[in-house]
Amino acid sequence: MKHAAKWMRSFIFVVLLISVLLTSHSAALASGVMPPATSANLKGIDVSHWQGTIDWKQVKNSGIAFVYAKASQGTTYTDPMFSTNVQGARAAGLPIGAYHYASPSAPYSPDDAKAEAQYFVNVMTNGGMGDFGEIMPVLDLEQPTSTGTLTSDEIASWARVFTDTVKSLTHRHVMVYTGAWFVQQYNDFGGKLSDLPLWIARYGVTQPPAVGGWTEWTAWQYDQDTVPGISGNVDLDYGPTSIDALRGNLTYTVVFKDADGTVLSTKQIGYGSAANPPENPERTGYTLTGWDIDFSNVTSDLVVTAQYKINHYKVVFMDSNGTVLDTQTVAYGSSANAPQTPSKDGYTFLQWDQAFNKITSDLTVKAVYEPKVYTIIFKDYNGSILSDSKVKYNMPITAPAQPSRTGYTFTGWNQKFTNATSDLTITALYKINQYQVIFKNDDGGVLSSQKVNYGAKPLSVKAPVRTGYTFVGWFKSSKDTVPYNLQTPIKSAVVLSARYAKNTAVPGGVKATSAGYSKVKVTWGPVSGAQGYQIFRATTKTGTYSYLATSTSSYTNSGLVTNRAYYYKVRAYRVVNGTKVYSSYSTIVSGTPVLAAPTGLKASRASSTSIKLTWTKGTEASGYELFRATSYKGVYTKVATLTSGSTISNTNTKLSKGKLYYFKIRAYRTVNGKKIYSGYSNSVYLKTY
Repeated sequence: MKHAAKWMRSFIFVVLLISVLLTSHSAALASGVMPPATSANLKGIDVSHWQGTIDWKQVKNSGIAFVYAKASQGTTYTDPMFSTNVQGARAAGLPIGAYHYASPSAPYSPDDAKAEAQYFVNVMTNGGMGDFGEIMPVLDLEQPTSTGTLTSDEIASWARVFTDTVKSLTHRHVMVYTGAWFVQQYNDFGGKLSDLPLWIARYGVTQPPAVGGWTEWTAWQYDQDTVPGISGNVDLDYGPTSIDALRGNLTYTVVFKDADGTVLSTKQIGYGSAANPPENPERTGYTLTGWDIDFSNVTSDLVVTAQYKINHYKVVFMDSNGTVLDTQTVAYGSSANAPQTPSKDGYTFLQWDQAFNKITSDLTVKAVYEPKVYTIIFKDYNGSILSDSKVKYNMPITAPAQPSRTGYTFTGWNQKFTNATSDLTITALYKINQYQVIFKNDDGGVLSSQKVNYGAKPLSVKAPVRTGYTFVGWFKSSKDTVPYNLQTPIKSAVVLSARYAKNTAVPGGVKATSAGYSKVKVTWGPVSGAQGYQIFRATTKTGTYSYLATSTSSYTNSGLVTNRAYYYKVRAYRVVNGTKVYSSYSTIVSGTPVLAAPTGLKASRASSTSIKLTWTKGTEASGYELFRATSYKGVYTKVATLTSGSTISNTNTKLSKGKLYYFKIRAYRTVNGKKIYSGYSNSVYLKTY
């Protein structure tokens, strides 16, 4: 941080550094180092009036994620750019916090620390930071005492009083900014500040030294450099990986418990805020009356417990004719007391219609008597009970609602019934429904008409034939794209119409050409609308053709015998409503796999008695045979056999001077121990000199 006393800090730092080097025992090395920064750590800056007017939008766009601005120093100084910096940073959407440059002096006085803390809070409040910043306030502790001398314990106590005072006034944690040199100068503060968040200043290292009892940093001022939007150099800082780790908000734990101690919810609540209670708990037999303590202004950890009162219920004892025999008020879970047993002419008291030994709601308890009754059961066709009733002697029997059975018509009951004189089981009767199934041709003519029982399947109908067309199925509607499945059980009347598709056009331009010593490639012209083509092969033109494959453009038939003729035909198809509609077969074509003849044969004089021959390598050749003649129409004699397919030249020697020679070459391939040959290449000739 840039301040008027920076020269003093630099001077002391140099003196300390020389002293450390001379003793070869750096405090940082003795106590280890803190973690390094990584790419995940946020980057920030700290500013004061020394940076002048700042273009905060440029700063944010450069990748800066947070900023600290100097607010105050001592008890009388306010940074003149503080309010402007706060407004500018917030307008640009940058989280901003404030720092106070400490000015402790001797002799030690806690009141001095409190006064500077109060002044710092006042400056924040009056400078547009009444919420005390998006990130926690900072104590800048780097200036030695201006008068007299303070011990390390006194410096630590001064800082503790300051941070505690700011914390109590703002309800925010307070971070300590200091340099490693300053901590070492004051004997690591005796380790008494290591519980506070640390903003360490240390340049030129990859890991700041572990000093003052701190083992990790919350922020690290690691260098000075230029930042877009700021004139001149500015302090550069690393922060935590999340801005939330810089906020420093004080929170309290509020635990809501049920009456039995069950935790209903646990919430972290900011100072002075209200906690939201959980959904009202329920306790069987009780009514919630509220909570045992107030939680509308949380200033400490709280345990809040639900309060209840027990419920009371009305229990009415009633005779079978509705006469009230007794009324009682009973607490939840308690038992009601039965009144004197009632009586009724012609009946015997049997019991009360329900238990009342543990009351959980309002209850009407009726006397139950035992007359003579009969069981009347109505059953459906499958034995399921439609009704099961108890009917007093000679009382009318009431049938249930007329049942239904899918695919059937209800015709009545299997026996008569009027008044109950005995136990009865009565069963429903049905007759099966029949439906008309009509098969029509596409011209509307009826091909078949059948009456089919519900759930049965219609008899199959021979598929109609139409020249030049393919039958693709029976359809219920002209809009249907999937044929009707004749295995579908009939559940209603159905009219099915035949549908045809015009046969696919025959492929034209079919050709079969050698694609190697064991391959033939079959090609054809595309057919409009075709979705695929089937290729068939025979070994004689009139022989049996076997299916080879389905393709969309061409097909290469491999694994063939060299120099043997094969015959092919192709048919196209397209899919209409799930059915393949084929064309007729194409014209039959033949193709013979052959070994390709060498190409590019050339002759050149190697000497007065030798001629060098070169050619282009054959991709399938195992070797080559070279032939020579002494006249254009003369007899060619084999003069060399070359056993490598990679050979592309040969020199024919011991020739006569000044004589004209003719040459040609053929390739061979060894298949199953037998040589197969290509045709001859073009012939070349050359005269020796």
